[in-house]
Amino acid sequence: MTHRYSKLAARIVAGCVFLGSAIASISHAQEKYPAKPITLVVPYAAGGTTDIIARLLGKEMTDKTGVAVVIDNRPGANTNIGAEWVARAKPDGYTLLFGTGGQVINPIFGPYPSIPLGEALDPVSLVSSQAFVIAARPNAPFNTAKDYLEEVKKKPGKYSISSAQLDLYVALVKKAAGINILHVPYKGGAPSLLAVMSGEVDTGFTLVPAGISHFKAGKLKPIAVTTKDRQESLPDTAALSEAGVNIDLSSWYGLFVPKGTPKSIVNDLATLTKDIMSQDRIKKQLQEMGAASKWSTPEELRDAMSAEKKQWEQLAKDSPDLVRPK
Repeated sequence: MTHRYSKLAARIVAGCVFLGSAIASISHAQEKYPAKPITLVVPYAAGGTTDIIARLLGKEMTDKTGVAVVIDNRPGANTNIGAEWVARAKPDGYTLLFGTGGQVINPIFGPYPSIPLGEALDPVSLVSSQAFVIAARPNAPFNTAKDYLEEVKKKPGKYSISSAQLDLYVALVKKAAGINILHVPYKGGAPSLLAVMSGEVDTGFTLVPAGISHFKAGKLKPIAVTTKDRQESLPDTAALSEAGVNIDLSSWYGLFVPKGTPKSIVNDLATLTKDIMSQDRIKKQLQEMGAASKWSTPEELRDAMSAEKKQWEQLAKDSPDLVRPK
């Protein structure tokens, strides 16, 4: 009898343990997200425009959720290091990537990621975008996109354009516009624009945030933006599309999570991003920097990246010299 009761007691204890584990699992699964600090990985060094916008988003996320969002800068390999770090993280919504167009471009042109980022990361939402702008000295012989294109087409090979090693973007603009200009790459945005101001080169190709202070000071004049429509931060500057160039080119930032993150968490993050980036206060803050506030559904971001991928694949096909050897 004692042995029988012992076996029964053991079964009861085992059952209680199983039931307790099941209840704990259900409780954990139903735990409100987020319930602990979130790490937002930025694939660039601290201090740049990317980092500034990521920290703005992180602060707003913290304020709205009451949970700390910690910025983790992981620069290197043209954003591959940070992106791969997130791709390998646990898919629980607590490690996010402040992603960029490098995730689309790098697998095509290099530096090549060690894992297929398109399959290892799930999109959440757009966050912001920045137009590229062609800038010139105040006394340059052109003032508008139409003037500029007419002038450089009349004198192929005569004019030059600088950039902070934005070779692919400049190549795409040259191809779309059908122009022959000399590209002079510099190591950073500041020396690239200084070269324009000093007369070393005729024009500069840069992101609006990098040039906006020079435009306001009258040291440079914006000639054209590369987006389909004009930018609110430069309302008097025409888009290249207004001069007949079929291009819509910008640098964008988006939120990503490791593949396999629960759909409910992805949707919560997308909704949170929309709530933040649609605020007039945030829109104005970014506009003053020369950037635009954006948001999207996960599906919209995926579709936009797919369309952009086709554009870069075509450039790689047309200009194989731009592709790094694997």
